[in-house]
Amino acid sequence: MDYGPAPESPAAVNAWLDEHGRKFGLFINNQWVTPKGAKYYPSYNPADGELLAETVQAGQKEVDAAVAAARLAFGNWSRTPGLVRARYMYAIARNIQKHQRLLAVLESMDNGKPIRESRDVDVPLLARHFFYYAGWAQLMETELSDYQPVGVIGQIIPWNFPLMMLAWKIAPAIAMGNTVVLKPASYTRLSALLFAEIVAEARLPPGVVNIITGSSSAGSMIVTHPDVDKIAFTGSTDVGRTLRHQTAGSGKKLSLELGGKSPVVVFEDADLDAAIEGVVDAIWFNQGQVCCAGSRLIVQENVAEKFISKLKARMQHMRVGDPLDKCIDMGALVDQSQWDTVDYWAKMGVNEGGDLFQPDIPLPQKGLFYKPTLITGLDPAAATVQEEIFGPVLVSLTFRTPEEAIALANNTRYGLAASVWSDNINLALDVASKIKAGAVWVNAHNVFDAAAGFGGYRESGFGREGGREGLFEYVRPAWMPRPRPNFTPPAEGTKSKWGEHIPARPTMPALNGSERSDAGAQSKSLPHVDRTPKMYIGGKQVRPDGAYTLAVLNPKGEIVGQVGDGNRKDIRDAVEAAHAAHLSKPGWAMRHGYNRSQILYFIAENLDARNAEFAGRIVEMTGRTKKSAQAEVDTSVQRLFT
Repeated sequence: MDYGPAPESPAAVNAWLDEHGRKFGLFINNQWVTPKGAKYYPSYNPADGELLAETVQAGQKEVDAAVAAARLAFGNWSRTPGLVRARYMYAIARNIQKHQRLLAVLESMDNGKPIRESRDVDVPLLARHFFYYAGWAQLMETELSDYQPVGVIGQIIPWNFPLMMLAWKIAPAIAMGNTVVLKPASYTRLSALLFAEIVAEARLPPGVVNIITGSSSAGSMIVTHPDVDKIAFTGSTDVGRTLRHQTAGSGKKLSLELGGKSPVVVFEDADLDAAIEGVVDAIWFNQGQVCCAGSRLIVQENVAEKFISKLKARMQHMRVGDPLDKCIDMGALVDQSQWDTVDYWAKMGVNEGGDLFQPDIPLPQKGLFYKPTLITGLDPAAATVQEEIFGPVLVSLTFRTPEEAIALANNTRYGLAASVWSDNINLALDVASKIKAGAVWVNAHNVFDAAAGFGGYRESGFGREGGREGLFEYVRPAWMPRPRPNFTPPAEGTKSKWGEHIPARPTMPALNGSERSDAGAQSKSLPHVDRTPKMYIGGKQVRPDGAYTLAVLNPKGEIVGQVGDGNRKDIRDAVEAAHAAHLSKPGWAMRHGYNRSQILYFIAENLDARNAEFAGRIVEMTGRTKKSAQAEVDTSVQRLFT
């Protein structure tokens, strides 16, 4: 059966854009602000290349103004009763529902995703998050009475889910009494600006939510701004790594939701037809431009041929076209550079020896459209299998046993999401628990809800968004002051270069008899006996494989000791030892809680017996007072016991 076009009208969106003259300023302090001599950046419809509007490129002055407005608003907003904050959030959610069609159509025009996805997934989740966290705003004073707001939150969101990411970031932040400066992605700015009008319509106090547009330089200005207390970022792993460097030593909280290469594991006893539809939703939802897209298909060997045949037949019936057509499955990629990246990786898969399949389906002559793509016959180590493509390209592997499936699923540097397909619930849950991913679905994929936390491991980031656990990213313990350490790197010339000769370390400063343990005692009449720098791997001390050492410096730049300089083999040995300890029988995870507690108690006893020695080393390495160092050791002992 063929489907005819069922287009959604863009008239309401065009009218809204025309009302603004198709030019938008910055939303600061509940007002539209246009800097003098402002530079504008165009936003195009990826489906036809037509100009939608132009938005301002924020500079340092504008970022300073937005942060200042958020800081000023924080004083009153953080003291506003939770019930009152909840009423504001409820008003925002209701206004989202009032304008849901406008939001959905604008999202599809700005981003290129199918209208049925923005209408049925993105916008309902946007409202759902504000309803959900309105409830938590009321409960903060009772359920989170030992916590306080963090302060001014800098938030940077990606272009693949502009509205949903906005909800993930803003809703929990303002529910907990924080204020926000948010920067949408360069490609998809317009839906965030429409949301700004919804915020103003809900009469949210000025300065609580500020939305500025700009390039990556504006994002860096937010990240490095001294009056921002936390950064929440969703985007690529490379940018996340940069943000980690930029915030190190600043005292700012940081949460990162980064890339992924999520596996879809299909067992022989799965409902294959249901799994086929699951794969379609996993990889071709939003044209595969999803951080948790199921881009690695791992099928049990004895059903792989049948499954791939069914999948190819299903791909022949997929519809790619105008995002505003309610009957299409895939819309347009967001930008020409993204299209080029996807095409590069598809060709790379062929160059690596894979078999590429694309269905014989029509594409619009105009626009950034790409066919759904399947690549089979690749090795697990192939770059196309390992690297995040962020597009409609699926790679397929096979396995024989559950253990092999787990190994293949975990054979990636990412750890964001996965799905397991099987009619044997015991098998599915056992495999799911062993896949290293922040979210694992069983017989489903890409299922989201405001009440469920989401986040990654490894190079997929850290921190959680959504659910109760997402709240803790936006609060700090009531006893904790606003951290602003005076971070200064060691003086120039004091850092040792890798592999060069390092002078002998000075002797540890002597402590009086009451302050040091026998284990740390050393006779002043004897010369210093140097110790070979070693690492602790697999339950024993081992020499570094590379046979190099690094100097440990105190705050004055003086060398206080040497440690082994680990190389690739040392890291691999350590990871293999940890993996073996986890999976061995009885592995650490499989031991009874009582048994694990006894081992921790034993560690605490040994640490306490040498507490003065450890305190002395902390003094020597950091320059802190003996009292402060001793308190740290005592706290460590206490933590081990509790």
